[in-house]
Amino acid sequence: MSHVDKKLSAALSDDEHRLLEEMPDYDNIFTLMSRSFKSAMRPFVILLFVMSLVAMAFFVFSVWKVFESDTTQSQILWSMAATGTYIWIGLAKVWYWMQMERQKLLMELKRAELRVLSAIEARNA
Repeated sequence: MSHVDKKLSAALSDDEHRLLEEMPDYDNIFTLMSRSFKSAMRPFVILLFVMSLVAMAFFVFSVWKVFESDTTQSQILWSMAATGTYIWIGLAKVWYWMQMERQKLLMELKRAELRVLSAIEARNA
């Protein structure tokens, strides 16, 4: 057993064995969303949800003002505001989905790392 293998085996503690067994094989959307509120990005996720609600309210208001406006210029301005808000909401959702996928990828990497370490430990035992 090499020096690196000994270090890797020592790093694999009982807590990591328990963590490997507790990891779900399949992550559904609700699990990923709840995990995003427990990650290091929690303040940004909360801020994103609050800003998305505000942006959605502004989008609805902008659409309402488009149909209420009398002049063509104000209709164009309100429709541009609605379009910009709609695009912002879409980009915010894309960012959030990317964060959830990043968390899922990190979990899979951790699972693979623990399986490799347990295989090394089983081989050396």
